[in-house]
Amino acid sequence: MARPINGSVPAHHRYTMHFTQGSVPRQSLFAERTPRSPSAAGSVSVESLNVDKQQPDFQGWLSGMNDTERAEAMQKIGEIEHAWIEWGRGELRGHSTFLDWAGAHFTEFDISLFANVSGPLHDSKTLVESRERNRHVDRMETSSRVMSSQSSTMKWMDVRSVATTKDPATTAILHPLEPHAIVASSRGTVSVFDWEAQAQVGHYSIGARDMSSDAQTISSLHLINPLGQSKLLVGSQDGKVRIFASYAPDFVPAHSHLEQPPFPRPRMLTSFTAMPWASHGISAGHSFGRQVKSLSAGEPSLAMDPDGCEMVTAWNQRSGILFAGGNDKEVRIWDITAEMCIEEIAVASMGGVTCLSHDGIAGNIFAVGNVNGSVRVMDRRLSARTGVVANWREHSPSKVCNVSMLAGQAEV
Repeated sequence: MARPINGSVPAHHRYTMHFTQGSVPRQSLFAERTPRSPSAAGSVSVESLNVDKQQPDFQGWLSGMNDTERAEAMQKIGEIEHAWIEWGRGELRGHSTFLDWAGAHFTEFDISLFANVSGPLHDSKTLVESRERNRHVDRMETSSRVMSSQSSTMKWMDVRSVATTKDPATTAILHPLEPHAIVASSRGTVSVFDWEAQAQVGHYSIGARDMSSDAQTISSLHLINPLGQSKLLVGSQDGKVRIFASYAPDFVPAHSHLEQPPFPRPRMLTSFTAMPWASHGISAGHSFGRQVKSLSAGEPSLAMDPDGCEMVTAWNQRSGILFAGGNDKEVRIWDITAEMCIEEIAVASMGGVTCLSHDGIAGNIFAVGNVNGSVRVMDRRLSARTGVVANWREHSPSKVCNVSMLAGQAEV
């Protein structure tokens, strides 16, 4: 039951009633009423009540009633409890600033959907930015519908920008709202390009310089909260996942020092090992492994078999889970919010996993491609034996380079 948070309960709101078996008249419970007590929808008020429904006295009092009286008593008790809960909520809303802060933090994007926002959040920077993002999303949706209707007749030869990186690029993604391309390299670096400004706005290392060149290779990039304050999830070939507070430092065109190297590195929020890494070449149980000893002179290092695969990932924004696979014989599912592995699904007969995708909704259905040319669609709600709902081998023996599932559709 809700209670006021500031001081004690006012005298006119205090309420107590004790039941003693055989001493309480049956109709005296609701006999006296006072308008000073809280009311449920303005209709129920009681002078005093303190009911513990688990006490023998209360149960004995109810047992002495007939069915009609018992139903009426329980209904009125429920109305009184609801009245006090609503009164407590009103007191909390009237005196607390925590709800305003929590609402701004946890619903910063959705809060702009309300047209008549008033109070402490009305002119807040968070709300203003959120409203502007919503307008930007609406404009992009309108533009995408127009381009989609023209896609069958237009020429896809318009080169908007050409970016050059110092290190060999391994993967790249586009921001859904900003004109930014995020490019990862085989040397553990991330570069951010603004194709409208024709400029590089970010370049930094993920912090894997002390490892072998193969281990620091970035194999996957994902944007977390792409419509809000975007965070960058980076997966490297050694099986490690790093999450940064942003994909690039805040870029303000008026600040020329941000346009020139060296660029600052975003703050790393967390990192963990999503998959085991064989630090000495081929690990036990990885008979199909891609990792082999390098024969070059000097210190032993790791080279990669071109017929193998590195760690691959798939991110589900709705459920906050990350799929990870690779040379291991399992697909691991990570809850990013809880920072823990919640499921391991064996795919031993498939060999190394080369690509992953999911249904784009809850992430219960996902597709796996492997080095032997096999593609499986699996349901993580079922057991490992019955979880395979589809299997194709049309690409065998060539490895599957990429697989994609259309959101909400039964197509791969």
